[in-house]
Amino acid sequence: MRILSYVPNISSTIDTDKYKVKEQGPAKQNITIGWSGSTTTSFYLHLLDNALKALQDKFHVDIKVIGDPHFSIPGVKVKSCPWVASTEVDDLREIDIGLYPLSKDTWVLGKSGLKALQYMGLGIPVVAQAIGTNLEIIRDGVNGFLADSPDEWLEKISLLIREDRLRSSMGSAARRTVEERYSVKVNAPIYLDIIRSVYSAYRCGRKA
Repeated sequence: MRILSYVPNISSTIDTDKYKVKEQGPAKQNITIGWSGSTTTSFYLHLLDNALKALQDKFHVDIKVIGDPHFSIPGVKVKSCPWVASTEVDDLREIDIGLYPLSKDTWVLGKSGLKALQYMGLGIPVVAQAIGTNLEIIRDGVNGFLADSPDEWLEKISLLIREDRLRSSMGSAARRTVEERYSVKVNAPIYLDIIRSVYSAYRCGRKA
């Protein structure tokens, strides 16, 4: 049987028909900073406890956590709710700035960046840990922000809170990135080509 000479690398993909860009309504009094995950991954968000407290002390911001209904930070007002498949996209649309903090360990290097792509697919600007696949998905300052220290997290989230136009332009660039590189429409043909090549190699091996 012929052995494939390369290993395809296909990241998580986003259904851009389902993940439509959130509509911009009237100016909001409070910007919503948000995170989505689960009870088993919400410890990553606690890496930003100090930054989130400082942001809420300085700005009129709401903090929304999806996936861990019991998440809390002392001294910080947090709206936490469970993850529900049927309302996932609508829940994400309530977010104005998406967060994707991660720890620096080898386990994280295997993550595909799905959380960042979900925000980006909805045109939501994201601030993500500068590690692993995030370095491939995000062009710092163009389609999102990368952060690698507490000061950077605070600085870049603050900038997005203050600058309406930056949130809009960065969100638009994020959406384009998903459409061009990480959408189901773009990646489905790649999957099919891989399946066809494996099947063809299998058939040739059977005939040999």
